Amino acid sequence: MWELSPKQIDFVQNSTHRYNVAVGSVRSGKSVAANFAFLKFAASPIVGKFIIIGRTERSIRNNILSPFADLLGHHFHFLAGKRQLKIAGRDIDVVGASDVKAEAAIRGSTYAAALVDEATVIPEAVFRQLTYRLSVKGARLYATTNPDSPYHWFKKDYIDQIDEPDMDLRHWQFTFDDNPTLDPAYIRRIKAESKGLWYKRFIEGLWVLAEGAIYDFFDQKLHVIPHQPNMAREYVVGVDYGTANPCVFVLIGFNPETFPQLWIEREYYYDSQKSNRQKTDSEYATDMARFIEGLPIKGIYIDPSAASFKNEMRRAGIQNIFDADNDVSNGIRVVAELLNAGTFKVCKSCEHCIAEFSNYIWDARAAINGVEKPLKQHDHVMDALRYALYTKYKALGQSYLTEKDIDRMRAEVYGMEPNLPPFFRGSGHFPEPGMGGGGYY
Repeated sequence: MWELSPKQIDFVQNSTHRYNVAVGSVRSGKSVAANFAFLKFAASPIVGKFIIIGRTERSIRNNILSPFADLLGHHFHFLAGKRQLKIAGRDIDVVGASDVKAEAAIRGSTYAAALVDEATVIPEAVFRQLTYRLSVKGARLYATTNPDSPYHWFKKDYIDQIDEPDMDLRHWQFTFDDNPTLDPAYIRRIKAESKGLWYKRFIEGLWVLAEGAIYDFFDQKLHVIPHQPNMAREYVVGVDYGTANPCVFVLIGFNPETFPQLWIEREYYYDSQKSNRQKTDSEYATDMARFIEGLPIKGIYIDPSAASFKNEMRRAGIQNIFDADNDVSNGIRVVAELLNAGTFKVCKSCEHCIAEFSNYIWDARAAINGVEKPLKQHDHVMDALRYALYTKYKALGQSYLTEKDIDRMRAEVYGMEPNLPPFFRGSGHFPEPGMGGGGYY
């Protein structure tokens, strides 16, 4: 049974403009409102195709398709091979837009409606191409987003143009109070875990500039521990490969049954400029083999561009090497969430890591131009740990945490098949309701 707040009902009933934008804090109910409004419009007599766009297919599945399946039951049909949803006879394309290549997937199409999940993380070129394709008379776009920089193109070129009559845009501001399903204890916890920039954007829902220290809340008394806290169930390694710049490995331990669950146990830091000697890929591979010797390494996560070093490690017999997800903005956010939650600590011996946490800052010049990125200095350990934490453990960040994610992670750690139905593993977690009769194909 779905219970909607007055703000959500207002959005569903009155999102009749060309651009209908729901902005607000995390878990504020904006996605539910946009999903309902989109489905309501899909049931209207307007002729034409619909489209759903999100940063990744996984985020679309979590934020849109799974709620649709729960709501629609046997009327929900997603054709995974064609990346197309069918609802009441209407074709709805589903497009992941992690980069500008997604523009090609919609070019040449004509749409009557679009649902955009987290608009600020969609490439600008893809979003603008989408607006050109909404050419059916009476076409509508429904968009959700968390706030970002006040100089972000979506803020400047769309939300700030609300008074332009030809824009035909309305925007709703959502807060925790607009989500009737939230437990007060959850609200208190998520507020306590968010600091600085993240609190202003994801809790207060403000468009604020990223400036100064990225991890301005980092406190050695809180986040640094004298030694590894427990025996790790598994280890992962993050790698920032450098030739002219320092080459860094960080060893991260994970134990889901302890607190903290994650910790940086050791670091490898080689600066060829300070040492006046550049190592070869073969020498770095030998160093890596020594670094991980005798440890249960679940994965080594490295920048996809470091092709020569990856090949050399494989020749040296090193396994479980994976390309890292180099989503800088979301990666930084997840690291911040893990630190704030107390889930992630750093061992005192990791001196370079501790120093970089205090000196890792935003690029102020880029921010003024609407581009949010760290300054390229004091960032080598920060890149390495972000590669590993975000790629492997993003589910532990509070914005991503679900029971299913935890169940899958526990299964992997304990050597059980993560793709088996969870009740075969004794977890007590059962498949989501609402799938019977319809579903994914």
